[in-house]
Amino acid sequence: MMGEILRKVVDEHADVVLVYPEWPRYWQVMFRSMGERGAQMAVKELPHRPDLFSKGPRVPGRRGGDRAPFYRVSCAVIVWPAHLRK
Repeated sequence: MMGEILRKVVDEHADVVLVYPEWPRYWQVMFRSMGERGAQMAVKELPHRPDLFSKGPRVPGRRGGDRAPFYRVSCAVIVWPAHLRK
């Protein structure tokens, strides 16, 4: 769904705080291009903490027991200049 979310942010020039996974996906090209479209962006990788995510359903065949999976997660503040907002 990240592609859909980013498309809406770009289409509406919405100011947002976005928490997103750092694994390579198609939508990261769109994410990086927002700066070229005029958005001001500040990005920070969040620290891995066991209480950062709640446990979800166990992935079949995944090893590791009940430990929380390690995700690299970042947070971006995206602000569009006033002349670009709709």
